[in-house]
Formats: sequence, C-alpha cells, structure tokens
Amino acid sequence: VDSGGTAGVDSGGTAADRAMRAGLITDADAAWRGNTTGANRCVWYGQCGTNSLTEARYNCRYDGEAPCLDETSEQFRLLLETCPMLISERLNETRACCDVAQLRTLKRSLGLSEALLSGCPSCAYNFRQLFCYSTCSPNQQQFMAYEYDADYNMFETYPSGSTRTVAERAAEDSTC
Repeated sequence: VDSGGTAGVDSGGTAADRAMRAGLITDADAAWRGNTTGANRCVWYGQCGTNSLTEARYNCRYDGEAPCLDETSEQFRLLLETCPMLISERLNETRACCDVAQLRTLKRSLGLSEALLSGCPSCAYNFRQLFCYSTCSPNQQQFMAYEYDADYNMFETYPSGSTRTVAERAAEDSTC
C-alpha cells in the first residue's frame, strides 16, 4: 500500500518514469524525451533516388541538424496532418528530418496501411508512430544509424541546369 492508500500502485518517480516501467513508452519515445546525444540530428533528409524495380524513393543521407519548420509552410501542415506527435508544444520550435516529398510519400503509404489496420486503432496508431519517428523525427541519430550508401546521385538538378546538395537544401529549408 502506498502513501495514498492504493494497493499495487507505483507512485515513485515522474509520470514518464512510471509509464516507462509500465511499458507504455516506446524506445522512440524515450529517445525523443530523454537522451540528448543526437538531439536535433538527422540520419536522412529528402528523397534523392528511385529503385528501378519498385519505383520506391530512397531517402538521402544527411548528417546534420534537423531543420526548423515555418508554421505557415506546407511542410508543417503535412507534418501536423500525418505525424501530429512530432509537433513541438513550443511555438516555432518544430523540427523535422523530412521534407515535403517525404511527407507526401509517408502520408500516402500510411493511408494504405490504415485500411488494413482499421479494426485495431491502437495498432494503427503504433504503426503510424513507428514510421513517423523513423521518417521525420528531429532526433533520428538517437535511435537510428545509417549503415551504407546506395549508388545514387546526392545532388538535385534543376531545369536551369544548376545543382545543389541535399545538405544545402536542408539548410535552406531551416527557419529556426
């Protein structure tokens, strides 16, 4: 019996500590809230290649700071619609390791999966959370590592013939 008179209730530690012990917080949640190594650091950003067999897009390797999103941008709106758990509680402090193209791909993919998971709302939420964190979390380096590079072009080419690196684009997308 704890000091509140309720038998079997663990009242020790913070609410997050109790939720962690009860198994209610995923490793991604723990990384998001606790570990500061790799905070605001991406593993990838943007899409820069296509699988010739499946036409699936590859994410571009990006070892840099997660760009801060402009809250009036399409990128912020798509993140809010697709991955609301990644929106910062503080005004103008939402960061993400995904661009508009990645968010469109993620939203389309999650839409397909939710039809299959419609009978289990918690399954659908957990599935969404897993892919939101792995695709867009601003703290990707806390729980993911980039293992190898596929053989594709890390530069974008524009109709004018100019190019820029993925890192340059991520830096331009950042507004914080």
